[in-house]
Amino acid sequence: MYQNNPSDRNITEGYIICLIGNRDYKNAEKLLKSILKKYKKDIDYTLLLYKVYSQQADDKKARKSIASLMEDNMNAEGSLRRVANLFIENGMNDYAIEMYEAGKKKSGNPFLFAEELATLYDKKGDFDKATESLLDLASQQPQKIEDVKT
Repeated sequence: MYQNNPSDRNITEGYIICLIGNRDYKNAEKLLKSILKKYKKDIDYTLLLYKVYSQQADDKKARKSIASLMEDNMNAEGSLRRVANLFIENGMNDYAIEMYEAGKKKSGNPFLFAEELATLYDKKGDFDKATESLLDLASQQPQKIEDVKT
């Protein structure tokens, strides 16, 4: 299917996922690098490249791909949220936390992403930071005080 429809994004992503599932990391990496030459900062393909590296236990390359993904999407709140949500969907909560914390710091708004961080810290079991984020949320949005109490 991929050979007949290389421009179909769904087929291409499915093919890459199959390559990763079959542990054909060399071809997956090669294909992803060629795609990323054309679409330099594509979030989904960059995340797939991270998966290729992490499956091979190449932590240095994996971290580098995630760092570039985070850096490329730090300037706009919408793209920052999209990347963080993609991390969450892929079970990468620590990276989502890192993304939100960096975005909060960069914005200068200590209350930004308070609700998202509270949820992530709670999932992680870090109840002190979850509580701190909930208190930030309550001070930022008084209408949510009852939610915070719950």
